[in-house]
Amino acid sequence: MYSVKHLVYLTSLADERSFSKAAHVCNVTQSTLSLGIQELERQMGLTLFERSRKNIIPTPAGKKAIIHAREILQKQVEFTSDMQSMTNPNAGPLRVGGIPTIAPYFLPSILPKIEDSFPQANLQIAEDTTDVILDKIRIGTMDLGILALPIDTGDLETKILFEENFLIAAHDSHSYEKTTTMEALNEKDILLLRDGHCLKDHILSACHLPPEKQNKFFEAESLQTLLAMVNQDYGITLIPEMAVKSGVATSYKSIQIIPFHGEIPKRQIGLVWRRTDVRRRGYLNLDF
Repeated sequence: MYSVKHLVYLTSLADERSFSKAAHVCNVTQSTLSLGIQELERQMGLTLFERSRKNIIPTPAGKKAIIHAREILQKQVEFTSDMQSMTNPNAGPLRVGGIPTIAPYFLPSILPKIEDSFPQANLQIAEDTTDVILDKIRIGTMDLGILALPIDTGDLETKILFEENFLIAAHDSHSYEKTTTMEALNEKDILLLRDGHCLKDHILSACHLPPEKQNKFFEAESLQTLLAMVNQDYGITLIPEMAVKSGVATSYKSIQIIPFHGEIPKRQIGLVWRRTDVRRRGYLNLDF
């Protein structure tokens, strides 16, 4: 049966169109390369090259064989590279998921630190809901989640990075002091994201509000949609501090941002991963 060595001889002869030059590239004698090509032809029962004193020309069968040989050799290189990378637990693909209310505002600052901690990893980023990210981590199609806590993560491991405040976004026609209290929310219609976005649950929980406080006539898919509705004075909403700092509300000319005083509603930002992940120690050492 032909070997990888035979395929190297084949592609080298196709590139050089000279037995002597191909032998030099392969670091073998000309007779060794010539015998290798003859052995390959014998095993295949085909003539792969037309030979003359002046030219070495692939036959139609040879052209086809050369295409397949290049593909096989490339796969061998990829296989060797992938397997070598697996000897280093910090190498290989590192699949990171973030939720929509974190990813646009926090990923740009966290990704360089992940890359510094895992310099040999092939970083892959995806944005999705909390439940989908948790499910993907559990089945192994995602490695690390950047989520808002607290949530039920089951048997997954977590690390809290920091806490951030919620702030009110309201139409500027509303009369507010420079700061407000959570008690003032009891008198307002609150616009929130639809079910499935953990931001909704975190706001209701952090502000000690019952689910019926949500405006039932409107549920949004994104913070931008919520802000657009606030800008038209359809209610107020609460947004994370990182979103405010990113300037997400600056394009809405009729919105004012009001912080809380006294008891301040917050959420935690953290990492989630499988306890059995070989990169576990690296995740634990990440700090921001």
